[in-house]
Amino acid sequence: RSRSPGRARTGSLDADREGAEDQEGGERCRDAPPGLALRALSLRDNAVTSLRAIDVSRFPRLAAVDLDRNRLRSLAASARFRGDQSRSARRSPQLVLPMLLSLRLDGNAMASLAPLTGCHALRVLKLCHNAIAALPPASEMGALAGSLRVLHLSGNVLTLRGGSDVASLASLTGLVSLRLDRNRMRSPRPLAAAGWYSGW
Repeated sequence: RSRSPGRARTGSLDADREGAEDQEGGERCRDAPPGLALRALSLRDNAVTSLRAIDVSRFPRLAAVDLDRNRLRSLAASARFRGDQSRSARRSPQLVLPMLLSLRLDGNAMASLAPLTGCHALRVLKLCHNAIAALPPASEMGALAGSLRVLHLSGNVLTLRGGSDVASLASLTGLVSLRLDRNRMRSPRPLAAAGWYSGW
């Protein structure tokens, strides 16, 4: 059955409109700053020693970062790393990725967890086989209390003897997976003190 001229014109206009929208969308992507739409970044198995040369402010949608098996000693960010040139930023650098969900740092040389208060959506944090001897204060770890579900710290040098470490663990009320194997703990009692288990 033949189509009426009116319907044919309507179909042609719709097709033209869709084509124009596709072209406009493509132009927006081409005009967007590099990295703006990046959701995942993997630099594993390299020799990265510092992230100061990476401008993370250009990756506002970054949700997953994999830096396993590099040579990182810290995630402390320079002012440029934060996209903030203020004097206070230089004194207290921190990683700011508000949409970050997963951060993998296994097999580096990190002695501590960097301030992660700028990553308040973080759900998965893996830092196995580093040189971490203590956890950040509860005031910093508490910023992740509502989001963090997985914390893996196997193969570090944690003893969990201090009250600060216990308080830090106690602040992470949403955890469903905690790995502390191959550390230097002499007793699981710190976990009981943190409220994880009352039978020890």
